[in-house]
Parts: sequence; C-alpha cells; structure tokens
Amino acid sequence: MKRYVNLLAAFPLLLLTACVPYYVDYSGYYEPTPSVVVAPVLPPTVVLESRPYYPYRGYYYYWDADRDFWIYSQHNRGPWYRLPHSHYPERFQYKGKWHEGRGRGR
Repeated sequence: MKRYVNLLAAFPLLLLTACVPYYVDYSGYYEPTPSVVVAPVLPPTVVLESRPYYPYRGYYYYWDADRDFWIYSQHNRGPWYRLPHSHYPERFQYKGKWHEGRGRGR
C-alpha cells in the first residue's frame, strides 16, 4: 500500500517535468486581406531592429521574412492581415540588410 501511495504522489511530479514552454513567433496563418484597408501607409524608410515588428500610428506591422510579405494588425496578438503592396515601405532594413519594398514591380 505504501508503494502505491508513493507512486501516486510521484506521478504529478513526473508530468510537471514533461511540460516545457516554448515561443512561437507566428502561427503561419493570416486572415485574408479585407476589401478596405484602413492601416496607414508605412513611411518610405523603415529600420527594423532585432525583431521584424514595427509599431506605427496605432497599428502593428510584421515583416514575414520566410514568405517575403508584410502583415498588419490593430493588436499585437492579431488577427493579422496581409498588407497590400501599395502600403509597403520603399525600402527597409532588417538585421543589417536593406530590402526593397514598394518599388519591386509586384
């Protein structure tokens, strides 16, 4: 009986050691762009620091480097929408490298 009680007491501790928190930068799923975009156009030059987030005029902008497009939201947790190319900055810097934005002929 004592062995059963010890095993029962140790089981929750075993489960707690299996919990590992991790950070996901984005879910990979974005809402479709609404027919009317109310987000302001980004300034001509944007410098992103260590993370690709850019708060501007009450909106949050995120440059998805893997998919090469901008998304925006009114809240930093979403929902996120694709930003039209007409709202892209002309050029932006991320991790020390300059990228072309609006003038890429898209």
